[in-house]
Amino acid sequence: MGEDFSSIAFGITQIRQQFGLDPLMTGVVNAAIMVGSVVGASAGGILVDRFGRYRLFMADMIFFVVAAIGCALAPDEWWLIFFRFVMGIGVGLDLPVAMAFLAEFSSLRGKGNRSQRVNAWSRPGMRRPVSAMSSFWSPSCPCPNPGSRCCGGSWSASVPCRRWSCCGYNAVAYGTPLIISTLFQQGPLITIGGSLVINLVFGVGGGLVGVALVSRAGSRRLALAGFGLQGAALLILAWVGIPTGPLIAIAVLMLAVFIFAQAGGPGAQLMAYATLSYPSSLRGTGVGFNEAVKRVFSIVSLFFFPILAGALNTGVFWIIAIFPLLGLLALLLVRWDPNGVDTDAEEYAAQQRAGG
Repeated sequence: MGEDFSSIAFGITQIRQQFGLDPLMTGVVNAAIMVGSVVGASAGGILVDRFGRYRLFMADMIFFVVAAIGCALAPDEWWLIFFRFVMGIGVGLDLPVAMAFLAEFSSLRGKGNRSQRVNAWSRPGMRRPVSAMSSFWSPSCPCPNPGSRCCGGSWSASVPCRRWSCCGYNAVAYGTPLIISTLFQQGPLITIGGSLVINLVFGVGGGLVGVALVSRAGSRRLALAGFGLQGAALLILAWVGIPTGPLIAIAVLMLAVFIFAQAGGPGAQLMAYATLSYPSSLRGTGVGFNEAVKRVFSIVSLFFFPILAGALNTGVFWIIAIFPLLGLLALLLVRWDPNGVDTDAEEYAAQQRAGG
């Protein structure tokens, strides 16, 4: 899934040249996959709980294959946009299936527990080595245990944090090559080399740190630390402006810090919120709903980032820095961590009480 999201990052400069795209159409091409993922996640979350994990897994594989071939053969930007939309449907279907499988085939505690496996799967650097590339009870699904830690915490903590995470992350991560080449005004060698190092070293490194620490530190603390580092990195980038001389290294380092913080912090920790805050009977619906909300904000960031970058240049970082700081504030206000919470046991206990 990550490869499909991130494939555009390294090719967007060439796509702009090939199809003669202005900033507006560049934003449309970027955002098309996210629009499709909203559709896929909204429907897929419900379908995976109704028809089972395996059937939906096979369906989303078909979307991936057809869309990938279509994107490769697209004769113009409109066909490219269409097939990226189709690819997005597959991406949206994929998350509820994958997260349900991980949670339901992992132990609650101990080595290789649910939190660690969700972290390992959703690490940006670990899932996509060359890419620069959560939830509450759905209003349509009644909480099986009102007042429990699951229902009381997950509603407030996940959605505001997740949407602030994706607004900042998608603008920077998917736009890393664009930032280095256009905003930092660097050549192809630094653009490609810097993007690869940022994701291979700092993305994977941050992911490994998150997996190692999540059982002891918890998702909330790691997400807090990640949001804080991201906000600081973006503020420094805004202050540096167009880098020259030694400031080029500082600017690229701040992009690396941002990706490291995402990989070890909100990127996977807020996915853990979405996956671990639901019992099995609602997990697909919950993850799908969370993904749909997240992708709406991703669409906004992917669409407007090229436009704002073209108008404000490096001043765009002042705006992007707002989002991780809002995520930090949301987590400070809401104290909830899904690690070690057995939502299936809570649901079972609630059903027993209702039956008794």
